[in-house]
This record gives sequence, C-alpha cells and structure tokens, in this order.
Amino acid sequence: MKLFEKNPNSDWAETRKIGRLKYAITHGTVFGLFVFIFNLALIFFYDSFKTEFLINDLMIFLLISLTMGTFGYYTLMWWIQEKLYQTEKKDRF
Repeated sequence: MKLFEKNPNSDWAETRKIGRLKYAITHGTVFGLFVFIFNLALIFFYDSFKTEFLINDLMIFLLISLTMGTFGYYTLMWWIQEKLYQTEKKDRF
C-alpha cells in the first residue's frame, strides 16, 4: 500500500464510533493539560514562583485549562473533522 493511498477520513469514521463524550475526554483533556503545562512554563520564565504558585490558584488554573480544553478544543475539532468527513463522503458518492 502506498503512503497516500489510504483515505485520511477513514480514521475519523472510526473515531466517530467511540462517540463525542469519549472523544472530548480523551482528546480535549490532553489538550487542556498541554495548555496548562505551557502556561506554567511561561509563568516560570517570566514571573515569580512565590506570587503565582499558590495552591488554590494553581488548582483553579488547572480546572479552567482542563475545562476549556475539553469543551473548547473538543467542540472545534469535532466540528472541523465532521465537516471534512461529510464533504469527502459527499464527493465520493
């Protein structure tokens, strides 16, 4: 099988089978964690640890990052992939 012979949307068809909730939890939460770690790195390099790393603020920041990653990233990526999938499906038939 050649490299570009496989249909890229076939992966999305399999992803759709797992459902929106599981997709949101697996992909969105991982994205939210990356955002959290990236922002912590920025704070570390440009701000003081003493003022930014209070445990309550850190937990609130983690919760916001995970929530926004889960619902924001999930919603956007599901919509984009679904549009691409439907367009490809319509063009094939």
